[in-house]
Amino acid sequence: MRFPQLPVRELWPTGRPVSVTVPLAGLIAGIAVAAFVWAVVVVSRWGTEPLVVTVGGAGLAVASMGIMAMALGLLREVVPRSSIVFGLPVRRCSDSERGAGVRVSHPTRIVPLVSTLLGFIVFGQACWWARWIGVGESFPFSALDHDWATAAFAGSVVLLAGLVPVLLAARWRIHVELYPSGIVRRNPLRDLRAKDRFVSWDDIAGVDSRTQYVAAYLRAGPTIVLRLTDSAAPVTNRLFDRPGEFGIPAYLARCESNLLLALVEYLVEEPAARRLLAAEGVQEWFGTHHHFPARPTVFEPEPAALPQ
Repeated sequence: MRFPQLPVRELWPTGRPVSVTVPLAGLIAGIAVAAFVWAVVVVSRWGTEPLVVTVGGAGLAVASMGIMAMALGLLREVVPRSSIVFGLPVRRCSDSERGAGVRVSHPTRIVPLVSTLLGFIVFGQACWWARWIGVGESFPFSALDHDWATAAFAGSVVLLAGLVPVLLAARWRIHVELYPSGIVRRNPLRDLRAKDRFVSWDDIAGVDSRTQYVAAYLRAGPTIVLRLTDSAAPVTNRLFDRPGEFGIPAYLARCESNLLLALVEYLVEEPAARRLLAAEGVQEWFGTHHHFPARPTVFEPEPAALPQ
């Protein structure tokens, strides 16, 4: 199956400033490497140190690996076309009513975050127990006063409480599915305010875009706006929709926002192309490397090699 290359205009800025992101990522990575090296040294003494010390070192090692992964994630945001390196941004899905399609999900980076939280939880608990039973003189906080050990214990409890909403957020993610018959925006919470919503391609009159305030940490959220043929269509999600409009939160998508907008516009304008959404290999069509291929090196022949 041949998937067309689309012209993608940069409506929304891509990537983050190198001057800020690279030093920050380097600092975080340096801290993570130092913590990992120290943790490995502690774990390597597992035969001579108390078990609680070894467990604490292992927890810190796991946390440092999670921090390192997040530092690499920051570097990824410097490269707008990072799907070339980090894999395809969508996966195939199927629906009993609509058949095969593609699912565009929200990148949560859940594994690095969970490993960081779990590692620090174990580390904080180990600090407390080492102080309480009076072992591990070289272990951080264990040989210090009671206040430091109590603070480590309290911090681990706070992180444990924070781990619960993180896991729930990873499970209950809003995502968008595209089928040859239309678009579905799914809300896993399924509450009374914002349920799953399906829009047929035939009910779309046009495609617009806007940048909207989302939250304090993301003041500019790229949103794809589908103008519906029914201009009085009710709002089902107060954050994304307006009367007569269906909003696709591009800022929640793993697919690059400008590319996702170009793909949706193409599918609205070209009905025959919608069948591609059910084809094998459609994931590559949503990858930036398909629309921004590496330019091959062109070697010009020497004048003597030209035909006379």
